[in-house]
This record gives sequence, C-alpha cells and structure tokens, in this order.
Amino acid sequence: MDWLNKADVQPTLHAVVSSRHTITHEALDAMPASGTLAHLRSMLVASDALPSRDELLAALARVYQAVAERKLSEHQRVLHGYAAWHHLRRLHGRLDGQPASHQQVKNIRRQVADAVAFLDWLDTRGLTLTSCTQTERDQWLAGSPRQASRSANFVRWAITHRHASRLTAPVGRVSAARPAAGCPG
Repeated sequence: MDWLNKADVQPTLHAVVSSRHTITHEALDAMPASGTLAHLRSMLVASDALPSRDELLAALARVYQAVAERKLSEHQRVLHGYAAWHHLRRLHGRLDGQPASHQQVKNIRRQVADAVAFLDWLDTRGLTLTSCTQTERDQWLAGSPRQASRSANFVRWAITHRHASRLTAPVGRVSAARPAAGCPG
C-alpha cells in the first residue's frame, strides 16, 4: 500500500491501464523506462500475469534503437550485423537458457556504443566505413584513445566481414603507454 501511494506510481499505473493494450512485455517496453515500471513488471511476473524473461537480455534489444538512429543506411546495415549477429546471437548461444549477467550486457552495450561513436565520427567527416583509410582510423585513435582502442573489436569484425578492407586494428587489448624506466610518469 505504501508503494501505491508514492507520487510516481499512480501516473505509471494510469498509463499502463489507459493504454487499452493487453499488458505484455512488449507493451511495457514501449513505455518510458522507470524504476516504477520495472517494479510493476516484476510484480506482474511474480504473480504470473506476465511470463518471466531475462530483463538484462531484453534491455539489449535497445541497441537496435542505436542502429535505427544512424543516418547512413550503410552504417545501419553494418551496425545491425555487428550488434545482432556478432554480439546478441553469440550471447544467446553462450547462455544456454541461463540469464545474462550484468557484465555481459555492459560489455555488449559498451562495444556497440564504441562502434556507434566511430561510425558517427566517420559520418561527421563525410566518410563511410568502406571509404575510411588507416590514416583516418589513426586520427580517430589519437582523438579518443580509450574509446578508440575499445572500438578495435568492431573494426576487426568489420574487416573480417569485408565492410572495411582498408583498415587494420590491433589484436588483443591496447593499454596506455608506460613511461620508460627512470622517466617521470
């Protein structure tokens, strides 16, 4: 009863009920995300009014919004392949019916976000992944080293799948340069 009397609960309940849609995960996903909505969903699942689902994995479906927001259809197509086929399909295979971990979801979101940032950087320069040269990739690496080094996974995937034939990306993790012995850091 205390929860029902909280200020943000009543508007959320009203929005759910007045939508005139059957209450499903998809209908709730279409509403603005909030803690109240997440709690309501969990109560509906606990009472078997909604089937249980892996909420972390379902949240990954939001990466498709990042795909749809790309201006260039080439970037949409490449990003969809990277997110859906490289990451999500592989994750589903690894889970074997178990729920996704917070870290697995976080890693995928970060890698897709880094790919988006690189594609957006290309777009602001009138480039595509296909037309990008190694010199331009190196400019990206110099301008945002942390994010750029994390985007190496995307670049390696793009090279393997023939979306970026003029690029190279380091294999393995890239770490910050350390000062030479005796040099101040």
